[in-house]
Amino acid sequence: MVLKTELSSPELLAHYGGQLEKEGWVFESEGRDSAMAFQSRLLEDAAGGTWHALLIVRGPEAPAARREVILRISALAGGD
Repeated sequence: MVLKTELSSPELLAHYGGQLEKEGWVFESEGRDSAMAFQSRLLEDAAGGTWHALLIVRGPEAPAARREVILRISALAGGD
């Protein structure tokens, strides 16, 4: 999703990461460089499978900039 916002990349990570946390996703790690910021989270489902979420925010750190927000979710090895 691409959006135009006054929020910085870390603020967007906090916003969407908070939504994931409310759904049971556990924080794993976070990082940032000049081009993007990311957050990694894990979730164990009712069947015992583990899922990985990678939340990425890309775009310039400028007021009212267009930023791309990407959420990728995948089962970890051994999950169904």
